[in-house]
Amino acid sequence: MKKLLGVLFVIAALYVSYQLLENRDSSSSIIETIQDTVQQTVQETGTRLKEELDRIEQNRTEQSATLKTGLSMNNTAAEAVVSNTELSTKDVEGIVQFLAAQLDERSPSVTFRISGSYEDISQGLSDWLKQAFHRNEYAKYAMSSYSYTISSKLLYTEVELKTTFRESKEMTDQVAQYAKELIAAMDLTRYTKEQQVKLIHDWIVTHVQYDESLTRYTAYEALTEGLAVCQGYAMLGYMLYSEAGFDVRIVEGTGKGQEHAWNMIKLDDRWYQLDLTWDDPIGQAADEVSYRYYLVSDEELRQDHVWEGDYPVASVSYKTTLAERAASLDRTSEQYKQLQALRRELGFHWHDDEYTVAAYDELHKLLEQAVDQRQAKVEFRYLKGSATEADVEKALRSLNTRLSYQMSYYQLSEQGDMVVQLALNY
Repeated sequence: MKKLLGVLFVIAALYVSYQLLENRDSSSSIIETIQDTVQQTVQETGTRLKEELDRIEQNRTEQSATLKTGLSMNNTAAEAVVSNTELSTKDVEGIVQFLAAQLDERSPSVTFRISGSYEDISQGLSDWLKQAFHRNEYAKYAMSSYSYTISSKLLYTEVELKTTFRESKEMTDQVAQYAKELIAAMDLTRYTKEQQVKLIHDWIVTHVQYDESLTRYTAYEALTEGLAVCQGYAMLGYMLYSEAGFDVRIVEGTGKGQEHAWNMIKLDDRWYQLDLTWDDPIGQAADEVSYRYYLVSDEELRQDHVWEGDYPVASVSYKTTLAERAASLDRTSEQYKQLQALRRELGFHWHDDEYTVAAYDELHKLLEQAVDQRQAKVEFRYLKGSATEADVEKALRSLNTRLSYQMSYYQLSEQGDMVVQLALNY
């Protein structure tokens, strides 16, 4: 499982001063100086969000300390179980419910009997387990392995299911309690459902860091140590969003060819893909948040993710949903202004035509107008991303104007488009 590396592309600040005069010696026409690196965040989370997260964190400090010292990774009271529950192949629903309950109890071994033909049980058990996993996704990902044996007896078939878990029942109970108290502390009733999804997303991204040792897999470790691989992010997302009343799933597949896990969430009758791990790139500051994989569609996620299975369909991205909503509103209304502010906070505005520069000629015209108007700052999305640095320098040099500039950019999507920010000094 591997986290996306290099979501934020930060380049060294280029400070170039030049004077192009036909009657001057060429040796004095260009002077270049390389300055310190200018760090550019993927998206600004905003002062309001930071204050809100700080408030929540202050309320959670004491409880978090209790959680961190409460359990060890080996702390489990689960024991092997021999069940007397009456199960039959005539009641598949009863079998599935029984298996889901055993997963929830974290029993290392459970032996049970099923009446019915040995052949039916042998063929059906794998599918029944898959159904149980679907009903108890959190327990599925708390588990590290399972196996079963089937023995034919005279009047029944005996099954022994063996499981090992990375997160014990006691740990899961602690995570559930933490989630309950955290969601209560967030006082989500003050926010819309859309704001709630974002607030929880941002809390996880700013409180968990990717475990580069690849040894921490659970939500319990994400909370107690602040470290986890993608599975831990997805489990924590599942627990928090479920506690907040959302329909949520854990999805497994691959990301850029590596084993990976993420979430899907339902918002206003639409399902969206949500990759918390890849919205928290390695190397960025703890309080920085990306929205590159925030509520995206299946089509968008398939650019670098692959998955199979019985998952909901995310046919539309949240970016498209907000654009559709904006198109139906009066541009002078307060509701429209608030929606546009949200789009900017999420970085969705970069996809608007007014911020998009397709090729060099458009770039040259944009920078020429900016220099003529003595603009101090220019921001845009450049579709020819790999040529960003060279094209910006070429365009500014061609203007025959004495100035200096600082530039930073980062890749916005898998298409290679770049968000560019320029500071111009005259």
